[in-house]
Amino acid sequence: MPQKYKNSELINFSQIYDMVIVGGGTIGISAAYYATQRGLKTILIEKADVPSSVGSSKGYERIFRIMYSNANEVRLTEASYALWKEIEKASGETLLFEDDLLFFGHSHAPVTPEGDLQSMIKTMNEQAVPYELLNSPQEIQNRFPVFNAAGMPSDYIGLVQKNSATINVQQTMNTFLNMAQETGLLTIAAYTQVTNLAEAFVDQDYGFTVDVAAAPGPLGASYGQAGTITTRHLILAPGVWAGNLFNSLTNGQLQQNEKYRIWQMSLAFWKQTTSDKIPLWYEFGNTATNDRGLFYGFPDLGLSNETKGRVKIAADYTDTLFTDPSQITGVPDQNILNEIKTHISSLFKPGVVDVNDYTSQNACLYSMPSDGKIVIGGIPRKPMGASAYKNAAMSVMEAGRGFKFTPLFGRILVNIAMNPNIQYSGPNDWGSGYDADIADFTPWRPGIWKGWG
Repeated sequence: MPQKYKNSELINFSQIYDMVIVGGGTIGISAAYYATQRGLKTILIEKADVPSSVGSSKGYERIFRIMYSNANEVRLTEASYALWKEIEKASGETLLFEDDLLFFGHSHAPVTPEGDLQSMIKTMNEQAVPYELLNSPQEIQNRFPVFNAAGMPSDYIGLVQKNSATINVQQTMNTFLNMAQETGLLTIAAYTQVTNLAEAFVDQDYGFTVDVAAAPGPLGASYGQAGTITTRHLILAPGVWAGNLFNSLTNGQLQQNEKYRIWQMSLAFWKQTTSDKIPLWYEFGNTATNDRGLFYGFPDLGLSNETKGRVKIAADYTDTLFTDPSQITGVPDQNILNEIKTHISSLFKPGVVDVNDYTSQNACLYSMPSDGKIVIGGIPRKPMGASAYKNAAMSVMEAGRGFKFTPLFGRILVNIAMNPNIQYSGPNDWGSGYDADIADFTPWRPGIWKGWG
């Protein structure tokens, strides 16, 4: 069976499982770890391979950062950081390659989905998070000599935060899966697609039935199983493929808002021609009249043979928007790759990066509601409805932006699904601690569901 991970056992359709998790990306895998650590007999369902190579969890690196414009997100990443270190110590693996993170750009650039520099300065000061302020292009170049001050507008400033890191994507998912499988409680159902979800009474309580079928695998062959799984608890973490699941579970009551879009983003790996250190960086080069100045990049950490000696650089804007996953092409926009090439030719000092030598062009996916924020919590029965499905939780519309929260969101999802009275599973009474911090991401907000905002 061409999976990255062998099933601990085949699905037993006559058995009642404690937890079914739909989605084999980083959040679903993290939830599988926390579920099995609680002693729950768990199935992880993924329509592709596991770890998933078709969604937003593919690739080699992601940014971990604490710098945010929103204080709640600062606190959430601080909580997530503690869990990252906990998993590193338990596993003996290095998942975070810690490094300085440089945010730089126009001093008063407009707000973006990633925030803006002035709001970040205000929030970091209010939260007493240490950072370094660079007041000019020359100060940016002095701090990071790979950059070219002469290629930056004169109003550029920089923020440097040391508690940042490159996340080792593949090692992270492998580590969570290894630790979950060591319990003997995890069944991995790769190349398996969900065809129907329904609420059902299980052991005199609310549970769910999950109909599954074999999904196409490599070379078009089918490798999954078909049947109906019965479970006491349900977690949905399907990335951009959430729409059909909501429609199935709620009989059409819960549908994604008309403004929801899938952003297909373009990136490539450029050859680094010097040994000079390139930091983690994100550039806020957008203006009131041009939103195309958003770029980011990583140092070369040799995370794959394919990209060793190269640095990943991407544009954080796109012209390729979809309303349905069936429209995804996975092909980067050559025009945007050309824009990146032109931009970095002046952003870096001559000779640091060979702008004409780039490879491994790729596209990644963002799932974007109208307000650009992640959705995590209980599953509403209908828009604006006060009630949620008991014993269920979801993390959706986080594709492309949720990796830094991997351990935290996995644990939160299991907590919600196991405790229907927990405060952050519903629309009101958010309480304190990180349950309050995820209130900004509540499913009970306008603009998420059709018919509400």
